[in-house]
Amino acid sequence: MLLLCNCCAGLLAVSSLPSTHVLATMGLQNTDVYILDVSEKPSQGPTMVTSHKHEISQMTLDPKGRYLATTSMRGTIIRLHETRRGELVREFRRGYTASILTSLRFSRDSVLLCAASDRSVHVFHVDKPELNTSSGLAFMLSKESQRPRSFVSLDSLTACVCCFDRKAKGIIAVCDTALARKMSFDA
Repeated sequence: MLLLCNCCAGLLAVSSLPSTHVLATMGLQNTDVYILDVSEKPSQGPTMVTSHKHEISQMTLDPKGRYLATTSMRGTIIRLHETRRGELVREFRRGYTASILTSLRFSRDSVLLCAASDRSVHVFHVDKPELNTSSGLAFMLSKESQRPRSFVSLDSLTACVCCFDRKAKGIIAVCDTALARKMSFDA
């Protein structure tokens, strides 16, 4: 039996394709995530991932159930884990200033990841991280600060949620001021 945390934010993520059966939920600690194969004949038991030093605030699974993206209450780093073994695959930097992430979404093809916060909206390449930019100050900063940054970003004065358009050639951001913005780009 798997004991799940009932004191956390109630975060839960489910893969969205009918052919995949992956579920992620908060663990016993507010920095842990359990990844479960919930198919009729699971190939393995639950995988536990300790994802951040601070409490997890957002998590999402890609539609194929291959990746789990998480961020903490600090909102500066987004971590990408492979779901079968729970291994850390990539880290993305949203920014250097703490921010509350309000939305994490994968594109339908799992190639892009959108992160929205109370300050900005960012889009990251998942499979080709070399297409993401690096900080211009990376040569002066510690390795901790040299994580790839987004290849597209949009400043916001209020909290937003984001999603991709059908072709993953743009994002739609809806902010708490009831302002909706669409930004197109070449991935």
